[in-house]
Amino acid sequence: MKIYITGSSGFIGSSLINYLLNSQHSLILETSNNELVTNSKYKKPGVRVVNFGDNKNRLKYLSECDTVIHLAWSSSPSTRIDQYKDVYEVDILNSISLFNDCALAGIKKIIFVSSGGTVYGDTGSVALSEEDLTNPVSIYGLNKLTIERYLKIFSDENSITSIIVRPSNIYGDPGRNGTPKGAIATWTHNALKGKSIDFWGEIDTVRDYLYMDDFLDFLDCVLHYNKSNIFNVGTSIGLSRTQIVEKIKKVLEGCDIHINYIKNYVREVESIKLNIDKAKKELGWSPSTSIEQGIMSIKKNFYK
Repeated sequence: MKIYITGSSGFIGSSLINYLLNSQHSLILETSNNELVTNSKYKKPGVRVVNFGDNKNRLKYLSECDTVIHLAWSSSPSTRIDQYKDVYEVDILNSISLFNDCALAGIKKIIFVSSGGTVYGDTGSVALSEEDLTNPVSIYGLNKLTIERYLKIFSDENSITSIIVRPSNIYGDPGRNGTPKGAIATWTHNALKGKSIDFWGEIDTVRDYLYMDDFLDFLDCVLHYNKSNIFNVGTSIGLSRTQIVEKIKKVLEGCDIHINYIKNYVREVESIKLNIDKAKKELGWSPSTSIEQGIMSIKKNFYK
């Protein structure tokens, strides 16, 4: 398979590349990070790194591929309404331009990583399925849902298989010299360093936390899936922030953790957990890493 990946230097992108480097796939990696372009790690047969914004040559690069994984995104769940114009131009318009180039290049499949943690809005205690109503409460969620719906219409009209992926809250750890990603990894690192843990907002929010390795296994499944569809990707287990801290304390054997509450100026989803029955049935996928196992892995990597 020949795969074009946008957002290659991001959290998911860099993890996915490491996952795929030793596969039989050919990879073209689009990035805005110049260090990635010169990184010798990626100078190997079947791998090419290209600059984001090289629209003149992107069509040529895409024509060499059959599958696109679209990860590039500038905004985050904390993006404010007054920043909308800037993120609209980068996230929405760039995605539309990419899809147009995909059609011209004859791309057969587009995998778009959306956000199960934000497109549904508050879910309460119920694990929502892909058929439930969407109601984003943030600019981030709104833009993700906008591109989901655009891609659905666009792919139908251009006979392209489109797979929309809605992951829950992914966390992972690149090791001691890297930056921990996701709430659980960040909190665990802070605890190991004797630093306080920052909680944005005063609500004890509930999230569905997914370990990166499990998400990468899921992406490998959809690479070999050839029907247009939407998939939730999570654990179907909702845990509050205080429950996570208790689990960190347990794994780290009772270390003292101080919580620092910070006022949040962006409305947050209070509770989210995802029903993953479709992924289990259609793909035979399910997560295999418990929260405790994920925290232990982060701890081990910290001391490497």
